[in-house]
Amino acid sequence: MRVELYKRCRLPVVIDLSSPQVSVTHWTYDITDVTVHKISQLKRFFLNAVMIFTDIVYLTAWLTRAVNRGKDNIRIKLSAINPFFVGVEFPRTKPVVNKQYARVLEVVEGEALVILYPYKIVDHPYSFESVEDSVFMIRLNEANKLVIPPEWVYCVVNIGETPLVFIEIHNKKQPKNTIETKKRLPPFIPLVRNEKLEIVKNPSYRYVSNFVLADPSFVSRRYHLTPRSPLITQYFRGGMRFNWLLEPSEEFFEDFDKILLEFQIDEDQL
Repeated sequence: MRVELYKRCRLPVVIDLSSPQVSVTHWTYDITDVTVHKISQLKRFFLNAVMIFTDIVYLTAWLTRAVNRGKDNIRIKLSAINPFFVGVEFPRTKPVVNKQYARVLEVVEGEALVILYPYKIVDHPYSFESVEDSVFMIRLNEANKLVIPPEWVYCVVNIGETPLVFIEIHNKKQPKNTIETKKRLPPFIPLVRNEKLEIVKNPSYRYVSNFVLADPSFVSRRYHLTPRSPLITQYFRGGMRFNWLLEPSEEFFEDFDKILLEFQIDEDQL
């Protein structure tokens, strides 16, 4: 399936997941790197990868603006996840630790479920004390945006029946991807059971007792993100209002979990 991105997010890019191939359609952007993530490399990131319906789970590509010859302060990451199941689990990315700088994610095509949690719970000492309200589920559709603070882990899941395509921007001083390898899986796993989406608990996180479903639209507005305008357009026209994206800003996000809790929604909407 070919997906053309320009009308949706102002990136002159075409993705073909069947090839797989990522190509630019205008000289203003260059592709600096493309990685294809195959199931043979990802089995340890799934609970049970015995039944495989696709060889390629997802791909990532990194873009730069050729018009500025690398002078921009941000990296642009493009990801596409196939819709086919891995066993009974929905296909998803590896959990990525967001280090030092924030990033913003925007869905371009498809339906996403983002599992978001602070990295500190990965290193939580083993005990019978539960950790409340630390894991968040954010459901995103086309044009929805999500801010991910420093020192948080995120995992993006394709819960739709078509390819999921999303972009991310972050300060180029931040490493491209830091994979969370200690636990490898998020605290909760989305899978299909009786043809319905179901969330099961990861036994490695015995101390995490629940997850919270939050509304992304109100959270995005807190950080001056316009709901329908493409993220790329907003950033390059936004000026000072995106300073929090360009500076090490962990203190700026110290109440982020409280904001998510403020916009908690009923789990039936999952």
